[in-house]
Amino acid sequence: HLVRQDKLPTVTMTFAFDFGAVSDPKNQTGLTSICMDLLDEGTKKYETAAFEEKQADHAVNVSSFGGSESAGINVRALRSQLGPALDLMAEMLQEPGMRQTDLDRLKDRRKASLLQAKASPGSIGGRLYSMLVWGAGHPYGRIETEASINAVGLKDCQKVIGKLKPGGAHLWVTGMIDEAEL
Repeated sequence: HLVRQDKLPTVTMTFAFDFGAVSDPKNQTGLTSICMDLLDEGTKKYETAAFEEKQADHAVNVSSFGGSESAGINVRALRSQLGPALDLMAEMLQEPGMRQTDLDRLKDRRKASLLQAKASPGSIGGRLYSMLVWGAGHPYGRIETEASINAVGLKDCQKVIGKLKPGGAHLWVTGMIDEAEL
């Protein structure tokens, strides 16, 4: 889907895939989100800092996300830098870094956030709300725990990232670009 706008020389693209947290195994709640966070940590060629520098060199942003029912990749760039942005995205998809050290850091950060959430009544309520509405057995009612985070391994993430194939993906584009250029 393309929405053209001519006010700013920018292009935003979202590649969305039809899987998300509702597809996570019960003992690995958070799997899709953790693995999609790992994807944009770099490529085989560029570790995290170098990958971020490459994006900064072109004033672009290439990121990935894991939601409830979809996972995806976002690309934001000036129209003149869309080529380099898409090159970085393609490299991220075709040769992801998938480093154990990055996965460990991301998991540690999530576990720290869980500990902080336990200290706030608002956070506790927010975490439990979906479970109370949907029930603990429903995919929408699951909550991420330290055990579910610990259960996510690098091989699990490689399988999740392996699902990112062009067939069945949705492409959403907004910006100063037309269909022929796209």
